[in-house]
Amino acid sequence: MTVGLVHTYRYPVGSWQWGLPRGFSHDHDPLVSARVELREELGVQDAELERLSAMTPDSGMLATRVAIVLARVNNPVGNVVDVQEVSAVRWLHVRELWHWVAQGRIEDGMSLAALALAHALDHLPGR
Repeated sequence: MTVGLVHTYRYPVGSWQWGLPRGFSHDHDPLVSARVELREELGVQDAELERLSAMTPDSGMLATRVAIVLARVNNPVGNVVDVQEVSAVRWLHVRELWHWVAQGRIEDGMSLAALALAHALDHLPGR
């Protein structure tokens, strides 16, 4: 099993970060937004989507809830549409993914929360 990551510049922290694709809402339906973000950031045209849950990204400062969507990608080959936002794409085997997490190479809180939820729901195996 592989997981697609994007290398994106995060202006608030002033650095590039590896993380799961994400973005702002394009529709009231989070699956529509997820499909748009997958296409823009990973170049993925075909995926089976499932809404897993919601999270509060920073409940100490924001009242926002964000949907967490699992995407089972049928063909992980594609061209990134939003080359202004995404500098690189990596598809990591799950063992390498958890190694990156343990090394601190993935420090984006929303990505870490989504990975933990996917693992807790048995959608993502452990090491």
